[in-house]
Amino acid sequence: MSERGKDRAKPAKGAQAEAPPRRGSPVAWVLVALLVLLLGVATPTFIVIFVGMIPALVAIFIERGKDVRETMSVAALNFAGVAPVVATLWRKGHTITNALHTIQDLGNLFIMFGAAGLALAIMNLTPKIALRFITALDNRRVKAMREQQKEIVAEWGVDVRRDARL
Repeated sequence: MSERGKDRAKPAKGAQAEAPPRRGSPVAWVLVALLVLLLGVATPTFIVIFVGMIPALVAIFIERGKDVRETMSVAALNFAGVAPVVATLWRKGHTITNALHTIQDLGNLFIMFGAAGLALAIMNLTPKIALRFITALDNRRVKAMREQQKEIVAEWGVDVRRDARL
């Protein structure tokens, strides 16, 4: 290594390489601000959304540092399950008492948590279904190629296929 390369590898005496302070994602700050605003202005809605989005929160903490597409899928379908329950809360009356009754209803919990479960089922089953479909298509192609190979052997003779498997 040249002298010049060594100088770059080590910081100067007395100086330490300082990392810039982490401030967090701007999107995260916006979400936190919206949650605080929602908590202050619409407490019953916040209660229902918080309880209903527990599967998404669990997915966020479990999948931390991994691929976020699965987490976003769970969160999106989970929110799709929470939205009609929140709409029901608004129709019945936007009070904390109604919010507590809403989250105690097993049908509402099934809708909210079931939507997240559906997302997990879709994520786990889709690759298996796709694999079966692709395997079936490949088997059909192999069968067609073998039939075509038999026709060519019948027309040109056995010498045309020498080392090819039939």
